[in-house]
Amino acid sequence: MRACPDGLAGARDKPLILTGFHYASHAQDPAGLLAGDVTVHPRGLVVSVLTGKTKHSVRDAKIRYQQDPEICPVRAWTAYRERLTTEAAPRWSAPDAPVGINRHGGVTRAWSRTPSPGP
Repeated sequence: MRACPDGLAGARDKPLILTGFHYASHAQDPAGLLAGDVTVHPRGLVVSVLTGKTKHSVRDAKIRYQQDPEICPVRAWTAYRERLTTEAAPRWSAPDAPVGINRHGGVTRAWSRTPSPGP
């Protein structure tokens, strides 16, 4: 987490690493998150994690504030979202916007939450 760069991509990586640790994410889980999948509550975050291939396979992971602000996923998430609203186009702050940013600092689309059409 401390190796995250100072740019917008690093600001995105920090909360994804910290939240992923708390809900025991698979490597691909953060790639499919939309901003609306993460909600801030008085006690912390609720992350709606896609666990299957359809939008009906979702579990809510509850993540509480941590005592150490440097490794608190809730504070990291709110800091990232605030930074995103000031440094990126407004469309990336919408609830249906993807959380992902590519390695070049550009915002990317999330994986689809609808099943792909059959053959």
